[in-house]
Amino acid sequence: MGTGELTQSRLVEYVDRAALACKGDFAEIGVFEGATFHRLVRLANARGRTAHAFDSFRGMAEPGKHDNPSYPAGKFDVGGKQGFIDRMAKYGMVYGIDYQAHEGYVPECFKDIPPEHMFAFAYVDLDHYEPTWTTLLWLHNWISPGGIILCDDYFTGAKDGATLAVDKYTLMQGHRLPFQILDNNQCAITR
Repeated sequence: MGTGELTQSRLVEYVDRAALACKGDFAEIGVFEGATFHRLVRLANARGRTAHAFDSFRGMAEPGKHDNPSYPAGKFDVGGKQGFIDRMAKYGMVYGIDYQAHEGYVPECFKDIPPEHMFAFAYVDLDHYEPTWTTLLWLHNWISPGGIILCDDYFTGAKDGATLAVDKYTLMQGHRLPFQILDNNQCAITR
């Protein structure tokens, strides 16, 4: 969703680093049309993992007081879960076989994940503060030790949106988690 494009080389680098470090599936939270997700599916399948898409598939929720108003409610609507499944079919991906899709706004979209389930890698692209914050808190319990959270929309020095959520999360952890600012408005957190 954000301004930064997740390159194939960066995706492979962080997926492989996480896959070598720990067990668990791969996730993208905020998938929009699946441009990154279809690549994540291929990587997951090649490594014997499952890729999970988490999204409302109906676009953004109403922005909160810590959000950029240029991301209004409904922006990035892909026509619901079926619209997303149809788009993924154009990439040759089959729902339920190649990947799983979890519909709903954060945190509702996480409700079907059992507590013992773990993720090795997660890509978070939610733009808004509240869903990014809630997702980071949720992932803290579901990401395997050694797993990697890659976040989009991290603008160094910004005091709103996803940046505020990431900064708050890393401060809450007392800088105990390795944190790396990347180019292209992205950052990586290692659990």
